Parts: sequence; structure tokens; C-alpha cells
Amino acid sequence: MANHVWPVDAVSGAPEYSGRMLRQSQMAPLLAGATTARPLGARSGVRPGTPVSTVTASASTWTVKQHAGVLDVLTAAEAGPYGYAVNSDVSGSITAANATNPRRDLVYIQLEDPAESTGGTSPSVTPKYLAGTAAASPAAPALPARSMVLAEINVPAAGGGSPTVSWKAPYSAAAGGVIPVRSEAERSLITSGTPENPVLVDRLDLGILERSVASGSWQSLTGSYTGTINVPAFSLPSGAGAVSLLPGTTIAHPFSGAVLVEASLAGDAVVGANTSVKFTLAVNTANRFSWVQNFSGGTVRDTPATLVFLTVPAGVAATVYVSASDVGSGGTSATAGSLRVDYVVRPA
Repeated sequence: MANHVWPVDAVSGAPEYSGRMLRQSQMAPLLAGATTARPLGARSGVRPGTPVSTVTASASTWTVKQHAGVLDVLTAAEAGPYGYAVNSDVSGSITAANATNPRRDLVYIQLEDPAESTGGTSPSVTPKYLAGTAAASPAAPALPARSMVLAEINVPAAGGGSPTVSWKAPYSAAAGGVIPVRSEAERSLITSGTPENPVLVDRLDLGILERSVASGSWQSLTGSYTGTINVPAFSLPSGAGAVSLLPGTTIAHPFSGAVLVEASLAGDAVVGANTSVKFTLAVNTANRFSWVQNFSGGTVRDTPATLVFLTVPAGVAATVYVSASDVGSGGTSATAGSLRVDYVVRPA
């Protein structure tokens, strides 16, 4: 029987359901991730809301805690997605640390289904561990077949401290739902958006929503993007010329075209004697604003809410610069503080 419907009562012994038939009719229609190549497929991932602490590591032991998810990891496109659950904690041993170099190990979920010719004697889903190769700059090992990554364990060289865990599991989503992704690289793996079936993602790294209607093309659904760059603590000698406080920090934002950047210098500065300090704020060095702030010895003053506006063309990074100089007529100008640059980025 080529086409499947569920649920119905059997009549004269038909239909008789296989696991594949039920995955195609019960799992596939409800999950995001169908593509032209895998129309009955889905996005592999743990269920949204799964804690990042689902995988833990001690000096000698890894543990995968209870959780649930979706696996579409078989070669056959018509195999359909599997739901799975780990209903009790699973633990194993971590390979001993290398004497000289760090290592990146892999913790993953692997599927076995003999009915789909995967090998093995019974269907199963198993949390597993794979040690990487120690190196000065180690790489995680390749993910085994029929598997989905859960986490990496960063194992320092012997004597370098305890292993740490980096949560790497993708998240599943309902059909038509918003897909959580933690980076641009992870988002770029999603190529199935079309005008009739757009794909929506939640950029966990930026806190914004993005939409795709064509492979490789993404549009932010957020009207603006805000952030803060802290200015490092500084010391400004008396009579000093321009001293770079922020030598050039790139503003990360989600917009692909030209943007309008609005920046302001805020926070406090402390000086030890009567003097005047000239601050300069710039975006891409092209748009500068300078002003003189007069201080009384030992006092703390909030800096002016001075704004810089600049349209940054598409393909050009928006970079912020801050400098200061002593323009007083003597006296020590040892200046420190908690300055910051607040910025807003909007499509131009």
C-alpha cells in the first residue's frame, strides 16, 4: 500500500501498519524541516525547553539526563522522523586527559532500527560518547552515522582543571513554527524557505527573529537592534594628547543591507584634580563628535548623552571608536571610570 492514513480501523486485515508508515503519517506532518529532498523528513533536535544542563561531565564521568527529541538521521528519505525519549540518566567514563594537549570529545544520540537495515538486533536509541584527538588546537571528532550531537566535552591537558561541557544539540520545532538556532552558521544550514513556505528562526545569539523565503536569503523581523560596548578602564596623564580608549570594536547586528547606527557615550568618569577632558566618539572614523567635559577634583560626573549618527553601507562593518585627551591647564588628570557606548542599529 503506497499511501497511508491514520487512524482508521482495519477492514479485512487492511491496513496493517509498519513503523515507517506511522512515522510518515504521524510524525512528518507535525514537524518542521521538510525539504525538496526529504519531503517526509523533519529537523532533528531535542525538544525546545530542554535544559543545557542535560549533559554533564565530571573529571571521569559523562552523564546524559532525561530528555526527548526527534531524529531524522537515516539515509532513506522516506524513512521518516523518529521520536525518542531518554527516560533515565545514562552515564559512562571519560577518556583520561592527555599529558600535554587538550581534547574535544563528543556526546551524541545514535539510532538503530533493523527494519531500516541499520544493523543491530533490535530498535534502540542510545546516548554515546566518543573521545577526540588531543592537539594544541583540538577539533571534535566526526559525528557517527545515524546520530545527532548533544554536546562537546572540553577536556584540558592533565593538571589543567576539570572538563567543561558545551551544549551543541539542535532544537526541533513544530511544522510552521519558529526554529531556535544559536548562530548564523546553524541558521545557514536551513535552506528550505520559499515564498509559499517561509522559514522563521529565533537567533538565540542575537535575540531576534529572522525569515527566509529563499535559500541563503534572510530578513530580520526586528525593527532595531540594541547593545552596549564597555569602555575599558583607563588612565589619562596630565597634558596627554588623544589616547585611544576603545580602538575599534565592531558592532554585531543581524541586518544584511545598509544600516543607520546611533551611538552615545554614557557612564561615569573620575578625576583627581581640576581639569578638562575632551572625549571623542566615532563610528567608522567617518562621523566624529567631540566635547569637553569639565571635572572638579575627585568628583564623579555622568557624561553627556552625545549622539553620533551614521549610515553604514551594505557589506561594511560598523565600528566604534572612543578617545580622550587632557585639555586642562595643569594638574593631574588620572581618569578612570565606567564608560560605555550604547548603540541602536536600524535598517537604513
